[in-house]
Amino acid sequence: MTDLKYSKELYTDSGFFDGDMDCEYTDREEKLVKCRKSHKCTNCQKDIAKGDYAVCETALFPGKGWNNCYTCISCIEKWLEESGQVESEG
Repeated sequence: MTDLKYSKELYTDSGFFDGDMDCEYTDREEKLVKCRKSHKCTNCQKDIAKGDYAVCETALFPGKGWNNCYTCISCIEKWLEESGQVESEG
């Protein structure tokens, strides 16, 4: 199971998804979740195991319906450190 290095709010307020969407959507939400089944990380393509934390982004696309994508905690933490939002541990 993946432990969190930072506060839960940092993961959803990281700005990781900002500017990624070139298409139109009518609703969007990001939240930190504990996965009930395994998923593939949208960023690094590694498996996110059942029971691990991930950031789930949900958006409604006109004519296509709802879409969910999951990003692993390691990718979010790397982004937080590289973007200077937190101090890197080395």
